[in-house]
Amino acid sequence: NITNTFSPTNGTFKIQGTFNKNGGTTVGLGTASSSFVTQNTGIVNVNGGTLNVTHVSTNTGTWNVESGAALNFSGTTHTMNAGSAFTGSGTVAFQSGTVAINAPVTASSAVQLTGATLSGAGTLTLNGALTFSGGTMTGSGTINANVGASFSGAASKVINAGKVLNLSGISTWTGGNIQVENNAQLIVLSGATLQTSVAADLSNFTHPTDGFFRIQGTFEKSGATTTNLGMVGGSFFTDNTGTISVTVQISIEELSIVAISIVSNITSRSAITSRNRNSKVTETITIH
Repeated sequence: NITNTFSPTNGTFKIQGTFNKNGGTTVGLGTASSSFVTQNTGIVNVNGGTLNVTHVSTNTGTWNVESGAALNFSGTTHTMNAGSAFTGSGTVAFQSGTVAINAPVTASSAVQLTGATLSGAGTLTLNGALTFSGGTMTGSGTINANVGASFSGAASKVINAGKVLNLSGISTWTGGNIQVENNAQLIVLSGATLQTSVAADLSNFTHPTDGFFRIQGTFEKSGATTTNLGMVGGSFFTDNTGTISVTVQISIEELSIVAISIVSNITSRSAITSRNRNSKVTETITIH
C-alpha cells in the first residue's frame, strides 16, 4: 500500500504524470483507517491485478483499466471532476462511500455499483456494462447505460433525488427490489428492453414524492413469479408508451394514464392487475 499508517493528518499521493499498476497483485492507495488522499490529474494504468483506492480521492485525470484487471473505490469520498475518465475494458467497482460525478464523465470499462452512493449533477455515460447489485444513485445528474444494465443480487437498488437512469440495449433484472423515489426516473429507452422473471418490487417504498418507471421500449416479464410495479399506497408511476410483454403474471399497483400494448406471446391465464385511481385499467384482466 501507499498510505498514511499513523498520522491523523492527511498524507497525499499526487499523480500528475503516469502511475502504472502491473502484475497480478493487489495494491492499495490508502486504507480504510488511514487519513490519506489520492489526487489523480494524470494517468493511472491498471495493467493487471487489482488497484484499491480507499478513503478519499479527487480526480481530473484518466483511470485506464485493462482487460482482466480491476479498479475498486471504497472508503469516504471520491470526487470526479471535469477531465475524469475511465478507459480500457477492465472492471471499475464503486464499493462504498460516496462517488460524486460533478462533470460529464465517460466510462468504456465495465462499471459495478455494489454498495456506494453514486451522486452528483454530472452526466455519467457508460459504454461498458453496468452491474447494479447494491447502493444508491442520487442527485440531479443522468446516468446513460448505453449497453444495458444488470440489476442483480438480493440487496435493494435505490435511485432517488431526481437521478435519471437511462437504459439502452438489453437489460436484466434478476434479484432484489428496485426503489425509485423522490422524482427519480428509471427509463427503458425506445428500442431497449428490460427483462425480468424476478419475484420483487420496482416501486417507491418510503418517500412521499413520486418515482417514475418509464417504458418507451419493451418491458418483458416471464416466469411463474409475481413482479410488482408500484405498491398500494406508494408514490409511484408506471408510464408505458412502449410495450409490456407478459408471459405469466405481472401486478401493476400504480399506473399512470397510458396505453398498454399486450403482445402475442402471452400464455394462457396470464394477468395484468392494476389498482390505482390514475389508471386506465381499473379491474383485473384475465387473458385466455
